[in-house]
Parts: sequence; C-alpha cells; structure tokens
Amino acid sequence: MNFQGLSQGGAGEINYFNKGQPVDVLGLKRRELKDFRRRIQFMFQDPFGSLNPRMTVYDIISEPLVIHEIGTAQTRADTVRELMRLVGQPDTPDRRNKS
Repeated sequence: MNFQGLSQGGAGEINYFNKGQPVDVLGLKRRELKDFRRRIQFMFQDPFGSLNPRMTVYDIISEPLVIHEIGTAQTRADTVRELMRLVGQPDTPDRRNKS
C-alpha cells in the first residue's frame, strides 16, 4: 500500500522524518497511519484546477480540520481566521475562490 492508501505499491520504501527520526511509512499500523495522514497532504500542481469555485475560501481551508475532527467548530473558525490574517487575506467567511 502506498502512504495514502490509494494503490498497492510493488516495491520500495517511503521514509518520513518526524522530529529528525526516520519513520518507515509503509510499516505503520492503522492507528499510526491515521496519525501520520494528519500531518501530510497532497500538493496539487495546478491550484486553480484543484480548487472548487463553489466552496468558500473558509470551506477550503477548514476542510482538513473537519475531515480529521480537529477542534470544535469555534476553534476551527478561529484557526481559519488566523491563517487568513497571516497571509494577508480578509477573514470574510463567504469569500469565494476565483479560479
């Protein structure tokens, strides 16, 4: 299985360095793999093609927090507002992605 579980791998290894210590990703057990997945994400090559214009900027940023059940609705909202502030974006929750 590959590190995201999308397909079976044929051979090789995937090592992830967590706080300077190598971790064999393919050897992780179910719970360890779930914890690992919380720390990684796919990086799409074409951000305009991968962003859904029907979703608000707030929805796009908060989606991983919701999927992984991180925090409460209020703490997620606070986190998203802070992230938007850090990158110089207005924290208007209904602002749409213009792709």
